[in-house]
Amino acid sequence: MMKMAYLLQVHKERDQIIHLVELLNPNINPILIHVDRKSDELYRSLREYFSNRSGVWIVENRIDVHWSGFSQVEATLSMMKTLRSEKISYDYIHLLSGEDMPIKSDKYIKNYLLECDRKIYLDVEPIGNLSWRLDIYNFFTELTYNRAYPIRIFDKISRMMQGGWIKRTSPNGWKYYKGSQWFSFPCETVSYILDFIEENRNWLYHRFRWTACPDEHFFQILLMNSHFSDKVEGNNLRFIRWGDTSNSPSILLEKDESEIFSSSALFARKFDWRKSRKLINKITRKLKNEEE
Repeated sequence: MMKMAYLLQVHKERDQIIHLVELLNPNINPILIHVDRKSDELYRSLREYFSNRSGVWIVENRIDVHWSGFSQVEATLSMMKTLRSEKISYDYIHLLSGEDMPIKSDKYIKNYLLECDRKIYLDVEPIGNLSWRLDIYNFFTELTYNRAYPIRIFDKISRMMQGGWIKRTSPNGWKYYKGSQWFSFPCETVSYILDFIEENRNWLYHRFRWTACPDEHFFQILLMNSHFSDKVEGNNLRFIRWGDTSNSPSILLEKDESEIFSSSALFARKFDWRKSRKLINKITRKLKNEEE
């Protein structure tokens, strides 16, 4: 029988998170939740709500997460380490945000993974013109307002000043890759990642801490430069609609229903608890009907 666990990286919308957790069925699928350290009220509320609920862990080692920072990776690793320390049994883990939803039933997902020959579902492609993210130092990634216009100007000036005379070397001669941070990993992949970090933590963390958007490179680079590379599918099984003028996914709405339901993906993002409520309700009803 396929055993799954879910890692949820969250920072807002308590009710939406609770709805997602219930939909993921913690009675049979262990769920670990990392709440951004800036979201203390959400953390306390979720701890209280799930205090007597088996199958749900609110991770205590909380990271102050910033967009484009290594803190994104650290939050994911914190949940992976909790999986190990709590000796939670699983065959696959899925990393989701609090704004995601499954779009296939629990039964369908487990049958799908049983037939996949332990593949690693991770969005991966060559790094292309984004190699600067790793070739030079990026000093502003962990600032609270790193997306503000003045910080972005300083960041651009810093990169331009380094461009002519600083080039960071590739660790171990690794090839660079990029992709979305969301993934589905078999348990042996997680064990490899945690063991590798344990042995190489100092230089590995230092190397990626000064990288722009390391959450879009860290796991891709580690796995594609390992003996697991032939298991990486290059598809994270997520339905995501990208906006024409934004680097962020578009909010999924009721008009996207038919495309979502006809998709081969297992999960979709992202949903807004107010704007997407009709779609969320339709997906919820569909999944519950399929489980009956």
